[in-house]
Amino acid sequence: MSEADKAAKRSAKESEDSGKSTSKSSSAAASTAQIRNAVATAVWLIAVVCAVLLAIGALFVVLDFNRDNALVKFFIDAADNVNILGTLKEFTPDGKGEAAKHSAEVKNVLVNWGICAVVYLVVGKILERVIRP
Repeated sequence: MSEADKAAKRSAKESEDSGKSTSKSSSAAASTAQIRNAVATAVWLIAVVCAVLLAIGALFVVLDFNRDNALVKFFIDAADNVNILGTLKEFTPDGKGEAAKHSAEVKNVLVNWGICAVVYLVVGKILERVIRP
C-alpha cells in the first residue's frame, strides 16, 4: 500500500470519527432544546392557570356566588393565594349598607386580581420566550 493510500485511509477514518462526535453533540443539543421547550411550556402553563384562577375567583365575587359552597370557596381561596401582588388599591364602601360593602369588595377584587392576572400573563410570556430556544 502506498503512502498516499495510507494517508487517504487515515483521513477517511478521522472524518468518520469527527462525524460521530458531531452526531453526539447534535444529539445533546437536541435533548437540551427539548428540555428547554418543556420548561418553557410548563412556565407558560403555570402562568395561564394562575391567571384563570384569578379570573374565576373574581367572577365568583362579582356575581356574589354562595361562599358556603365548597367549589366557590376553593376558587376564591385559590385566587387569594395566587394573588402575589397583595392589595394594590383599597376601595372603601360609599355607604353603610350591604350593597355598598359588596360594591367596594367587587372593585377591590377586579382591580387587584385583574392587575395580578395581567402581570402573570406578561411575565409568563416573557419567561417563556427567554427559556425557549
